[in-house]
Amino acid sequence: MFEYFSKNIYKVNKRPIKVVCFYLLLSLVWIFLKDRIGPVLVNLTQIKVQTLGFIIDASFLLVSSLVIYFFIRRQLILHIMSNDQYNLLLDAYLTPMWIFNRETLKILEVNNTACNTYGYSAQEFREMTILNIMSSEDRHKAIETIKTLSYHYIPTSNFEHIKKNGELIMAKVTAQQIIF
Repeated sequence: MFEYFSKNIYKVNKRPIKVVCFYLLLSLVWIFLKDRIGPVLVNLTQIKVQTLGFIIDASFLLVSSLVIYFFIRRQLILHIMSNDQYNLLLDAYLTPMWIFNRETLKILEVNNTACNTYGYSAQEFREMTILNIMSSEDRHKAIETIKTLSYHYIPTSNFEHIKKNGELIMAKVTAQQIIF
């Protein structure tokens, strides 16, 4: 899954540029055609030049607004599908997993296995940082490991975790940076 995102991240970054380029092209075509279509339409319809100019400009705004709306709608659908894929990925594993923010260490998403193993609800996890489940001895080690985290796989490390009921467990932790 990570390899897919690392190979295709350029596509995510190009989508806004495509929208801007399309809008720019549409605008240039509109500007070019407006001066050529206007006189023809005035002769055919007998509408005043000012009124026709207003109709042409309003039409451009309507068309460009619709195009931008459909681009944004498509991106929103892709975003929702992406979130659903993360949730499916998390819940597919029988190993406790969570996604956290690298800067704040706040837990963003967690799977059901982690909730069952640690005793916290998903909402309780989302109100915590990863340091909340670490023993005090392993917190510094966790922070140092996260600082070195890159787009590459970080080998398994052993950490002592604390469950909601206070029980200490040894956890083999593997980390990988993803775009969430």
